[in-house]
Amino acid sequence: MAEELSQVHLTGQQIRVLAHPLRVRLLGRLRAEGPATATGLAGLLGTNTGATSYHLRQLAEAGLVIDVERPGAGRQRWWRAAHDMSSWHRSYYLDDPDATAAADWLEAFQANRFVELAEQWRHGLPDEPAEWRDTGGLSDYLLHMDPGQVRALLDDVEALIERHVAASQADPRPGARKIAFYLAALPTNEEGDRAPAAAHAGWPHAQAEAGTAQPTDAGRVSGEADAGHVRAADTGRAPAAAEVVRTATAADDDAVLGVEEDR
Repeated sequence: MAEELSQVHLTGQQIRVLAHPLRVRLLGRLRAEGPATATGLAGLLGTNTGATSYHLRQLAEAGLVIDVERPGAGRQRWWRAAHDMSSWHRSYYLDDPDATAAADWLEAFQANRFVELAEQWRHGLPDEPAEWRDTGGLSDYLLHMDPGQVRALLDDVEALIERHVAASQADPRPGARKIAFYLAALPTNEEGDRAPAAAHAGWPHAQAEAGTAQPTDAGRVSGEADAGHVRAADTGRAPAAAEVVRTATAADDDAVLGVEEDR
């Protein structure tokens, strides 16, 4: 039976610590690959052991990674992620401008990482086996919902993802790969919206026309990690057009950041 993913709701201190380019990647690697040493992580991430050791200690002080003992490890310290997933809500940090800035940084990091991943997948398509070329895709839909309806939609999608994650863990198959799955629901400025031309395109062979929204926050196991989904925060606004973007691409280990925005 697949184990339930553990989750941490990031405090102001934790999100401030996590909002750092190397720490994000270290935590992602540990979530994706399991326990590792500072030396091993330094080799994977192209940095030095001193830097990884320092930043792992910072993550440990924040309760995001754990120093674990391994038989026969000698003086080497092994580290593992304390949780499978991080989550947060902007309202947690209303009185903490530094934490709010950290949340902004994480959003920008993940949006940029999504663009990088999408470009890598697009440029690598000619070298992909035939069965994978049409698997990765991008869809977007222009909806008209209030905050409660958006939350209900995302809850339904999350439940569906959880079911498929459990099924894939219970039945590992030859040829399976890590998949970065991004989900974002983004309220838009209706006055500036284009005509609602929703598309479900086999990406990158066609462009989705409903919008150009990008995920604002990160998802499931991974600074780097495993799989991702995004929750939109409750805006408290009147019904608005919500851009819902779904993407799925074959992913490397540094695909997505293990952060989910609470509702």
